[in-house]
Amino acid sequence: MGESQGIVIIAVHFKNAFRGADRDAATFDGIWQISETPIEIGNGEIQVPQWRNFQLDEWGHFWAVDSQGVGHFAAYDEDGCLYGISKDPDLTKHNLTSRVLINDVEDHVLTTPDHLRLEEGYELVIEAIDLDGNKVYVELLRGGKVVDAAVIKVETPCATVKDKTYTYTRDLGDAEDVVVIAVHFKSSFRGTERDVAIVDGIWQISETPTNV
Repeated sequence: MGESQGIVIIAVHFKNAFRGADRDAATFDGIWQISETPIEIGNGEIQVPQWRNFQLDEWGHFWAVDSQGVGHFAAYDEDGCLYGISKDPDLTKHNLTSRVLINDVEDHVLTTPDHLRLEEGYELVIEAIDLDGNKVYVELLRGGKVVDAAVIKVETPCATVKDKTYTYTRDLGDAEDVVVIAVHFKSSFRGTERDVAIVDGIWQISETPTNV
């Protein structure tokens, strides 16, 4: 492969083998193959992303690289809901990464109309909770202007992690509809004096991607 010699490009692992009266059989349980056509890259043009945990376990994992001691998001892993919500979950396909701004699991108790302050000028406002206390209506503001709104099914029966998570997507360079903000709601209820929602997971990456 280029100037590299003796590179394993095919590997097949055999689990067992036996010789029978009617036929001989072998079982293999692992196959590996890489392309024989390598891609040339220059020094410093690529880093190997590492598999990382979201602070909120329910979101699964993501891939990241470190640059000068700062974590940069590379891709969402298939084991979490943020992967499916993003049209382009892998920034590395576009030679991009994005700085991780928030990866937090501290509980935030919010009453209507509290503002949950995020980075890069964003605020998530708890506008209302329905009469049953099951759904939370939120608006996302930037610079005091509403840029998005959603209803989160926090206490709805059989609600999934995706149902309980507010997400906001943006185009990052050539990567389309990437989740840049995710907020997970732990619970909500409607009280006689005030309505309350508890947020226990916040994720945000920068809208200004970095070329790699």
